[in-house]
Amino acid sequence: MTRLFWSAGSPGVMRPYSGTSARGASDSSRLIAVGLTLLIALAIVVGSAFAVFMPALFLFLFLLALSLLPSKPPVTVCVSAGTAILLFGWLNVEKVPTNDWAWYTTHYRWLSDMPLSSYLGGVFGGIKIRWSEPVYHTLAAILSHLTNGNVAALALMVTFIIYGSVISGIYMMTRGHLASVYGAALVTWVPIAIGITFTLTAQLVRQEIAAALAFFGFSLMLVNRKLWGWSLVAAAVLTHNSALFPILCVIMASYVAFKTNLRTVSGAVLTGVLGVLLGVVFLFSPGGETYYISQQSDGNVALIVYLMDASIFVTLLLLRKRLGDFEPLLKGLIMSVVCFTGFILAVAPAPLLLLRMYFYMDFFRVAMLVLVVLGILRGRNGWLPGLMMPLVALLYVEARIAVSPLHFYGGVLAHLTRPFAFFR
Repeated sequence: MTRLFWSAGSPGVMRPYSGTSARGASDSSRLIAVGLTLLIALAIVVGSAFAVFMPALFLFLFLLALSLLPSKPPVTVCVSAGTAILLFGWLNVEKVPTNDWAWYTTHYRWLSDMPLSSYLGGVFGGIKIRWSEPVYHTLAAILSHLTNGNVAALALMVTFIIYGSVISGIYMMTRGHLASVYGAALVTWVPIAIGITFTLTAQLVRQEIAAALAFFGFSLMLVNRKLWGWSLVAAAVLTHNSALFPILCVIMASYVAFKTNLRTVSGAVLTGVLGVLLGVVFLFSPGGETYYISQQSDGNVALIVYLMDASIFVTLLLLRKRLGDFEPLLKGLIMSVVCFTGFILAVAPAPLLLLRMYFYMDFFRVAMLVLVVLGILRGRNGWLPGLMMPLVALLYVEARIAVSPLHFYGGVLAHLTRPFAFFR
């Protein structure tokens, strides 16, 4: 009789018995299974439609999610780097060739039909191609011959070299200091989005490549890979000779920071003076005088850019106590920025020279932003402002494209949300 009303369960526990419970459980399980099947089917259908209708956004979100899945920050940096190169490379491929980019693409096509030896040292359109700047021209010549002058290949190569070098440098700067994949993603995306002026990557091509190579080279020196580091620094100068001046600023600042006993403040004052002297020497050299008397107007640096760089530098100083494990790098970076700022102030009487040299501030900005992001994340509830950083970075790139005279068939958001994006 007891077995009719109670069923066996855990030892010592009697449960009420119901003749319909088994059937109810079976029906409930079937309903759950059917519901899950329908939900999965709906997700597949919606996901497939999403992937077809907005493939760029789907791919971007997929790669972004993929970068947060691994347990090791280096893997996150690699996936983030690939995502950034694909995204920015696509925008550069779609850029309409005008101004400097038109010059680069025209010469790139010429290189498919002439030997490099005839190009280097030659005069084209009144501009002499210097033998002292062979690195980019050699790479462009090889690619032009391989692709029969395909401009899309050039845009991808330029994007890959610039962003690949900078992200590799960021990894070298932060190696051993990244505690999570979340931090690794932010320290990759925020500095390259805000630090690098995207619209200039396919405009001032050789300068941007030179700065990226120099950044990577100095980052390698931080981990004692000096041979590779100096090789890249030399390649930077051989890409665009003007890179010599920011490189000299870093070398002078590093010497003061690491070879003297001066405190940071005293060293910064000294390096600032050295930067001014370097600028004065350049300004009154034959090359500087050419810029000084030039009536050419290529635009100017907006006040908001100066204010942004100043605010990033001040923020870095305020976060210094949180970056104790970066103290040598922090000291050298502060002095390098002060030295280069002194150089910029010295060449300011030549507006065109100021404009051309200030472009190198991009990569000092990248280094500062790397440490700023880490400093913010190390604060109490640092993950909260961290959530806003990618949005701010995205909006910054959007704003840069919006105010640029160059045409990319829309900004980042327009590219990501364009229906059937890869078929314009």
